Amino acid sequence: MDTLLLFGGLTTIVAPILKIIWVIILIIAVFKVFSISREIEKIKAGIEELEKNLLDALKAIEKK
Repeated sequence: MDTLLLFGGLTTIVAPILKIIWVIILIIAVFKVFSISREIEKIKAGIEELEKNLLDALKAIEKK
């Protein structure tokens, strides 16, 4: 009986703490996803710029 009371008391203390930790982990994960998507957009822009420069270089070579 004492162990049941002890376990019940621990869950009332531990459960809210675990919920808070879970929410913090979810918030961090959302921010990580947004930062990764921003980095992907930067990479896409860089690739587009590189493609444009390569096309310009090919056009310059063809003119010669």
